[in-house]
Amino acid sequence: MSIVTSLLIVNDSDPLAPASGTVVALVLIVGGLTAAVGILLARSRWARSLLLSLGLAHIGLIWWSGEPSLWRAVAVAGFIVEAAGAGPGARGWLRRRAGADGPPPIAVALLIGLLAFPAVVALSNPARLPGLAIVGIAAAVVAAIVYSRSGVVALWALRTLVPLGALLATAATPRWWSALVAAMGVVLTVLTWAPTVRQAAAPLLPIRSTGYRIPPELAPPEILDAAGLDEQGRRR
Repeated sequence: MSIVTSLLIVNDSDPLAPASGTVVALVLIVGGLTAAVGILLARSRWARSLLLSLGLAHIGLIWWSGEPSLWRAVAVAGFIVEAAGAGPGARGWLRRRAGADGPPPIAVALLIGLLAFPAVVALSNPARLPGLAIVGIAAAVVAAIVYSRSGVVALWALRTLVPLGALLATAATPRWWSALVAAMGVVLTVLTWAPTVRQAAAPLLPIRSTGYRIPPELAPPEILDAAGLDEQGRRR
């Protein structure tokens, strides 16, 4: 469905300009691949929610673009198939609880939000996608890529690029739609400062310890002899 909807958006110049349509198409394709990987490999619950959200987005975009009834029927049928695949039958495959070694839910929500941000900016600029908005979109994409690499530097790059990209995109968006872009930018910026987002990015370092003194009566005699100690742990 992502590929079909993307082709319809790119080939039809109304109501989205070519640049805006291309951005939305890329977001749909990347989002579809992300949901597929999340379901098939990670078996994550968030992937099911992403898949259903993308299905609703496909229907909304096809209706908005004024496609013929045939394509609308195809979109609805595709969503029904996706909903059936991600419905109760998937409970046996998907994890019931989040994996202990997986990213925290807030970090996943942040990355999905950064994935959706370019589409929101593009849809808010249907007639023409200004260069400043493209720079803002690029900043959000780079922030998501850098954050996925983890590390303290990646965390501060995320906290810098997300508000910068949101500010640039808001400034380039028409008056009424700029409120939506700004609101999403504020939410994403707040999420970058969440403690769990920092913990997911910062590498876990082992805690250094000065050691623990073992009582001499618990040590094997051969070890005490090799160290030159008596049964009380004193030098002979």
